[in-house]
Amino acid sequence: MVPVVFAMTAAYGIIWLMSRKNLQATLAIQNRPAQPSYPFNRLHTIKGILILSVVIGLFFTAIPKEVIVLAAAGIHLASTKFRTEDLLGLVEWPILVLFIGLFVVAGAFQSTGYGEQAIQWLAQGGFNLNAPANLALTTAALSNVVGNSAAVMLLLKVVNLTSPAVPYILALANSFGGSLIIIGSVSNIIVVQQAREMGIHISFWDFARLGIPVTLAALAGLLGWFALVG
Repeated sequence: MVPVVFAMTAAYGIIWLMSRKNLQATLAIQNRPAQPSYPFNRLHTIKGILILSVVIGLFFTAIPKEVIVLAAAGIHLASTKFRTEDLLGLVEWPILVLFIGLFVVAGAFQSTGYGEQAIQWLAQGGFNLNAPANLALTTAALSNVVGNSAAVMLLLKVVNLTSPAVPYILALANSFGGSLIIIGSVSNIIVVQQAREMGIHISFWDFARLGIPVTLAALAGLLGWFALVG
């Protein structure tokens, strides 16, 4: 909690200091296409929350995750109030294709073995990947080069997971590192895309100008907290 709260506070402070003169900018969104409105449906909402709770619980069992999510999707689609076409129309298909492509690339990159060879080469050169600072910076860098998921898939095979500090730093540095540039995390791409639909254009440099200092502050807070309690 402490590194996350520090990172969020640092992000708020840095963004406010660097952008406070632009926070009141008037946006030209009068030509934005009208978005369809969907009335609130209490029963369907309760159904969704219950299914989500069951799905999360089943993730901790031995049942294959793809079976769990497909069953949950089937239950959602079996509705007497909503047409299947309408529900499928709410799905962000480009984002799903992006995720599929990401894992295809991540799997291909992992199968080549080049990533492991590179890390082993660094280790032979005296670069200790299990050192907190080295691991944090390497994780953040790889998250922006090959993606969050691919970076974790790669590093899990070459770091010492028996040390409690390693997975702790790996998890947090991977999340914090995704804020560096737009392509550092799929969630960044989603936000930028949604913003564009609202008439707000966020360029690569606009994001990096704020993302780089925010990420560095978050990583510094993580390492500082680890040095204090580790």
